[in-house]
Amino acid sequence: MSSQSPRVAGPIEKLIEERISKELAPTSLKIINESHMHCHHAPMQGVESTETHFRVKVILDKFAGTTMIK
Repeated sequence: MSSQSPRVAGPIEKLIEERISKELAPTSLKIINESHMHCHHAPMQGVESTETHFRVKVILDKFAGTTMIK
């Protein structure tokens, strides 16, 4: 059994989710906070925010049949 507590979304992640959901009404939305993977980069030194880098995967029915870059 894992002793890790469930991850709680921070205010920036919640805002991203809220805005994408409101504007696009996706069939699937996945937001992954990857900030921990960038905290060692020089520009990030001294930055205390834990919400600086996100990967966002959005699936919409209206994207079906389109290319990723248009």
